[in-house]
Amino acid sequence: MEQLLADKIKAVITSSIPRVNLSCIGGENGKIRHLTSSHIKSASMLFKGHPVRSLIAEASAGPFILMDNFKFARELRENANYAGDLLDELKDLIKGQVKDKRVITPYTLHYWKSS
Repeated sequence: MEQLLADKIKAVITSSIPRVNLSCIGGENGKIRHLTSSHIKSASMLFKGHPVRSLIAEASAGPFILMDNFKFARELRENANYAGDLLDELKDLIKGQVKDKRVITPYTLHYWKSS
């Protein structure tokens, strides 16, 4: 049930993303365009590993890295669960680019992790 809900939310988020270069700022910002502070707060109250909670962190990672004025900067400072989830997501993104302590591909952001 939780995964079904996460998949529906992901479909809504994905449908709002402008079709531009995947690593450009406009494309990444599109993933959080319709999210609100209430969404962040509600998702962070779900158990760690909940598909919706993970999806919010995944959607936030690219905009956090690429945007000068990250939309949820305040929430990041005030909500330890959200901050922790975002750090976990960033670690996964970075580790995916490194092998044997060497960068194996140029760093790029993708819309969603491979499932």
